[in-house]
Amino acid sequence: MLITKSDAVSPEVVAGAVDAVNAVAPGVRVLVISSTTGEGLSDLADYLIPGRTIALLGLSGAGKSTLVNLLAGEEILATGAVRSDGKGRHTTTHRQLVLLPGGDS
Repeated sequence: MLITKSDAVSPEVVAGAVDAVNAVAPGVRVLVISSTTGEGLSDLADYLIPGRTIALLGLSGAGKSTLVNLLAGEEILATGAVRSDGKGRHTTTHRQLVLLPGGDS
């Protein structure tokens, strides 16, 4: 389970989100990341191994496309600015398999 955009809220809000996940999904590993600051990205290494497929699911504006672009090292998926009320915009309108560098070995 990923909690994204940790840089956009206080540490207390992040801790509350982690606690909420742990309450409904005990034993599930929760990773807190920020594509802006790089926080927690190294924790993804255990999952991003050659030959493995992962899926990113989440609400519009959760940062899925931004994370894919960061991991790929280039802008593959379109991203949009978050609305003034902090909610996401529907930018991605399709599904796509993205091969990451080193993922084909």
